[in-house]
Amino acid sequence: MADQGHWNDYQNKEGRIVSSTIHFGPVFRCEVSHSWCAEMNASAWRCLLNGEALGHYPRIEQAKARIDWEVWNRVRQMVPGYKLLLERRAE
Repeated sequence: MADQGHWNDYQNKEGRIVSSTIHFGPVFRCEVSHSWCAEMNASAWRCLLNGEALGHYPRIEQAKARIDWEVWNRVRQMVPGYKLLLERRAE
């Protein structure tokens, strides 16, 4: 996919962004969409990472930043395990 690692914004007929997606290979599929948040009693941007809800944010930039941080953090946590797999593979 040519759009991997980049946010793809989707607009409504009026030209307002209503959702955005980003993919990192087959491992991470992320989505931000505009929806109603009962806890905030307002419309907000909902974050999903592989179907897991990561919360609602007032601004799309905040929602995208939350997903970016979560993907980075999960990849960072996988590094030690990945190194072990490479060592086992060499045996």
